[in-house]
Amino acid sequence: MDRIKGHPAKLFIGLLLGLVVFLGPAVLEAWAARIEVPIEFSPEDLRIDAFRGYDRIEFAGGGSLAEIGAPALPAVQVRVALPEGAVLSGLSVRVESVEAVPGRFTVWPAQPPLAMSAPRPETFVPPDAALYASAAPYPSEAAVYLRHADLGGQGMAILELRPVRYRPAAGALEVLTRLTLEIETAAGGECGDYLPPGASPRQREELEARVRALVVNPEAVELRAAAGAASRAELPAGAYDYVIISSSDLAPSLQDLADWKTKKGVPAKIVTTTWVYSLYSGANPARIRAFVADAHQQWGATYFLLGGDVNKVPTHEWPSPIDPYFVTNDTYYADYDDDWLVEVHVGRATGSYGLYMDIFTSKVLTYEKNPPLTDYAMQAGLFGFDLDANTPCEVCKDFIEDNYWPSGWDITHVYDSQPTDHKQAIIDLIQSGVHLVNHMDHCSVTLIGAGSGHDAWISTVETDAFTNTQDQTIWYSTGCKAGAFDLNCIAEEFCKNANGGILAYLGNSEFGWYNPGLCNTLSNLYDRLFFRTLFVFGRTTLGPCFSEHKNRHFPTSDHERYVFRELTLLGDPELPIWTADPAALAVTHPATVGEGSTGFTVQVDAQGGGPVSGARVCLMKDDEIYLVALTGPGGAATFDLSTATLGVMDVTVTAHNFLPVEQTAEIVEAGASAPEPTGAPVFALHANRPSPFRGATAIAFDLPAPAAALLRVFDPAGRAVRTLIDGEPLAAGSHRAAWDGRDEQGRPAAAGVYLYRLEAGGARATRSMILVR
Repeated sequence: MDRIKGHPAKLFIGLLLGLVVFLGPAVLEAWAARIEVPIEFSPEDLRIDAFRGYDRIEFAGGGSLAEIGAPALPAVQVRVALPEGAVLSGLSVRVESVEAVPGRFTVWPAQPPLAMSAPRPETFVPPDAALYASAAPYPSEAAVYLRHADLGGQGMAILELRPVRYRPAAGALEVLTRLTLEIETAAGGECGDYLPPGASPRQREELEARVRALVVNPEAVELRAAAGAASRAELPAGAYDYVIISSSDLAPSLQDLADWKTKKGVPAKIVTTTWVYSLYSGANPARIRAFVADAHQQWGATYFLLGGDVNKVPTHEWPSPIDPYFVTNDTYYADYDDDWLVEVHVGRATGSYGLYMDIFTSKVLTYEKNPPLTDYAMQAGLFGFDLDANTPCEVCKDFIEDNYWPSGWDITHVYDSQPTDHKQAIIDLIQSGVHLVNHMDHCSVTLIGAGSGHDAWISTVETDAFTNTQDQTIWYSTGCKAGAFDLNCIAEEFCKNANGGILAYLGNSEFGWYNPGLCNTLSNLYDRLFFRTLFVFGRTTLGPCFSEHKNRHFPTSDHERYVFRELTLLGDPELPIWTADPAALAVTHPATVGEGSTGFTVQVDAQGGGPVSGARVCLMKDDEIYLVALTGPGGAATFDLSTATLGVMDVTVTAHNFLPVEQTAEIVEAGASAPEPTGAPVFALHANRPSPFRGATAIAFDLPAPAAALLRVFDPAGRAVRTLIDGEPLAAGSHRAAWDGRDEQGRPAAAGVYLYRLEAGGARATRSMILVR
């Protein structure tokens, strides 16, 4: 199989400018408009694969036309923000320039969609004879209107562009390199969801960023709150970003998770299903959906964790015209207005007992607060196996790596074409601590394919054997039913492993679907879009990344709607995804604050580096103080404090790819103590984390004043093993160092007890730690 690669462009559309030209006098309603949006496509972004006597044609960011027997040519969806109250009433396309692609081509004919794990004979639908003999260009239209959608009160028109034309009789391809969309609008646009009226400035900015990222004319985005829209129920007053819905018996086991979210600046609330059911009428899933919509509008909540199996928090069963069985899905809650655009981020913690909620909480907190410091965050596995003779999935995985994955990662490939024990290779990789996995193979409720064509599977009974402790995996798969969370599925069992396994699973609750020979349709397209959303668009929180990868492709067929519905996140929707080895922060602030009204500034810098912009700083003291702000370009966040009681105030700082910092400041009587610019009032050497450890561990310490620090590791006999900090001048505040379990020569140290000693400013402290192998 020959592969001809084009330029691996990260963005396939070069948007020139979005122009809104209003018709008539200014007194006309805003919806009476003509919108012109110029679009560019580059032939360099075209990829052509020679395959089995045909040519497969695609753009890096798009899907494919899939009319059976017709040429499978690129299809690229775009969204255009519309004026308030407007809907698209007319669409025309002005083709400005066209560029021929050198060569003669026979384009691969689209094949019927198949369920990935359904038994069927190997068939091939040949090209439509009349169409492939035609001299007329295909497709005949450069763009088509799909439907109206909305997010945050911003209406948008969803269009499908066809940037490549094919003249079958001549075997000629041409790219529409420049075209202009001309959109006419009229009244009639109504939104199914709006900007929450009580949204904080930060919540508004985050929602606005989501919408701007989806449309080709971001300058036209204007979020709108509903004018007097009636809620389904009046909720107690509150402002929460994160809501956990669970049963009365499981909710207490999720309190530590809610407390951490709140402490770091994502205010969380736990509600029980019993309470939710008391507010609404109808079937239980409909009651939960109504609550999600109300909590989003009244509280501003965008993250929802369903805490428990379906017997604790029910799911929804969606009737599909292509499957006699209902499709189990939580998308029903995420897309609460049924416009095939996800409004809120929904994840599920599976399990029917408090023990499993404890495990879920422990794994999330370990990942966020105490991850491995080296040899983990940038480790990935690409597992690609043949779905049939026409669909070798290693090609799909290579495409994602070549076009979306950033450099610097250590990526292990396990492919059908490799002469190896595929199953053992996957097991070994997970055990060694692989962070991100992208998997494509046949699966079932209790099996994950590990080279299913060679009868290699990982089964449910094997999931408990994994002991990758804190080196937990986030796994995205296109396989069938491995995420069937209404049953005792293998993804659940992996997630419930207290000693390792999987931290989060993103995949199908029912059948995965594909068009043979194509990697850019159905389940395979959404698979691509997840990693494009993560790496190209930088959505590094799990739930928003999961939601946006769905929102980037509007489903236009029964099979696409099936995939959109069934894709499920078994995991924490607010989980920040590490995309680099964790670094340390240096956080400074006054150690004491006089009661009353005063200013309070927190300075956030990278340890040994410059200021960190965009770090989230949260100040919290009982029910009296709760303030959240992001640091500016200089790394500072300044608050206006008003305190009425004495005590301790938590100061918590988080930033992407940095270890969180948890400190305190004391509220004292006015005039009792002048604030000192330090986040560490005393000299302290803290216990290493994790402990015991395998691979690497973090050592935190506090300095009350600037000093030259010496931090060394010794064996029990007092012999120096490694110097971690060698007289480096450090500022006052909190600091971290890491030991990777190796000596000065880079050799792995033996398992056992080690001592670590800190000397700075005339003070000295020693603690012990345990290394396991």
